[in-house]
Amino acid sequence: MLHASTVILLCTIVGASGAVMTGVVVCLRALWRIRGSWDATNAQLQLLVAKVADLIALKDRDHDRLERRADELAQRMERHLQWHDKH
Repeated sequence: MLHASTVILLCTIVGASGAVMTGVVVCLRALWRIRGSWDATNAQLQLLVAKVADLIALKDRDHDRLERRADELAQRMERHLQWHDKH
């Protein structure tokens, strides 16, 4: 038969192992939730990057259009002034 001290030692080891394993499981669950949150944040950031890229493309297109329009107006003004100089 087992001695009382051996039983106490075994119960202590099993109890400590259970407490440690519970702590490990709690930590793993917390890390899993953090990872899920991190993945969601990364997905949102990718969408934001795509939106910003679209905004930059629209800005560049509008800027080019405005520059062309300004050039056209400058040419028209030059032709107009030349016309006035001749008449």
